[in-house]
Amino acid sequence: MLVVLCLAILSSLTVAHDASSIVARYRKAIGNAAKLEQLRSCSIEGLVTSSDGSWQRSYRAWCMGDNVRTEIVIQPGITATSWINGLQGWTIQPWSYSLDPQPMNETMVFRLRCFSKILVNDLLNNPNKLQFNGTDDIDGSDCFKLQCRHSDGSLWTYYIDPDAFLPVKLSVEATIGGEPLEWEMSYSDYRTVDGVLLPTVLTSSGSTIIVKRYALNPLLEESLFAPPAK
Repeated sequence: MLVVLCLAILSSLTVAHDASSIVARYRKAIGNAAKLEQLRSCSIEGLVTSSDGSWQRSYRAWCMGDNVRTEIVIQPGITATSWINGLQGWTIQPWSYSLDPQPMNETMVFRLRCFSKILVNDLLNNPNKLQFNGTDDIDGSDCFKLQCRHSDGSLWTYYIDPDAFLPVKLSVEATIGGEPLEWEMSYSDYRTVDGVLLPTVLTSSGSTIIVKRYALNPLLEESLFAPPAK
C-alpha cells in the first residue's frame, strides 16, 4: 500500500509539472476536442448581469476568427453594440445619448479580441508553446498555471482546475499604446454542447454572462462585422 501511495504521489507531481500532460487531460475532460479545433464560428445567447445583481439584460455575441460582435438590449429598441473586424472596431453606446457608431480605441479592440478566444485558445491552438509555471490559489484550489507568450508580446495565463482539468480562469497581460493592460475572465458551470463541455457562466470586468445557448459553426453574415455605413 505504501509503495502504491508513493507511486501515485510521484505520478501526480509529474503531471503537475508537465504542460503537455495537463493539456492532454484537458482535451480528454472536455470531450470532443476536435469539435473546437474545427470551430470556424460560434454564437452565444443569454443574459448579462452586474456583479451586484442590480441589473440584468439580454445578451448576444457572434465570433468568427478575430471578428466579434456583442449586443446588450438596454430596453426594447435600444441596444448597446460593439464589434470588430480584426484590428478595427466600433461601438454604439446609448447611454452617451447617441446611437451613432463611434470608433473603438486600441484597448477596447484588444479586449474584444481576447473575448473571441474564449472557446478556441492556446490549450488547443498552441499547446507546444505553453509552459507550466507552478500553481496559484483560485477560489480555494491550487490550480495549474499554464502560460503562453504571443507574438504581440502579450502573456496569456490559463488556470486549470486540478480535479476536473477544466479552465477556471484566463488572465491576459499586454502593453497597448504604451500602457499596461490586464484582462481576466473566469469560467464556471460547464455543460455539454454538441459533445463538448463549455462554460455557461463567464465573469469579467464586474459583469457576468450567463449563457443560455451556444451555436457551434453557425453560418454568419459578414455584415455583422462590417464597418458602419458612412
